[in-house]
Amino acid sequence: MILLIGFGISAQTISLEEVRTLALLNSRSLAKTNLNIQNLALNDRSRNFQYLPSLSLGANASMALWNASNATLTPTPAESFDIRISASVTESISFKSGRGIIERAID
Repeated sequence: MILLIGFGISAQTISLEEVRTLALLNSRSLAKTNLNIQNLALNDRSRNFQYLPSLSLGANASMALWNASNATLTPTPAESFDIRISASVTESISFKSGRGIIERAID
C-alpha cells in the first residue's frame, strides 16, 4: 500500500499491520468502549466503599471573657474554659425486600 503525501512528490510505504495499528489508535468507538470499561470498574469500587463504616470526629473549645449578667470582664476566664470532643462511627445497612427478589433467588 502506498500513501501519497502532498502532490505526489514523496511517497511512503506502510504495512497492513501499521495501518491496523493507526486505525485502532484513532478509533473513537474503541476509545468509548475503553472509557465505559473504566467507568464500570470505578462504579464497582465505589459500591465496595459504600459499605465501609463512616468515621466522624469533632472538637470545640470555648472560654468566657465577658460576664453577661453584670457586663464586666470575667476575673478568672480559665474557670470558664470548656472543651468538647466528639466521635461517631456509622454504618449503613441496606435491605432489599420484595417478592421479585425472592422469586429470582429461587429460579
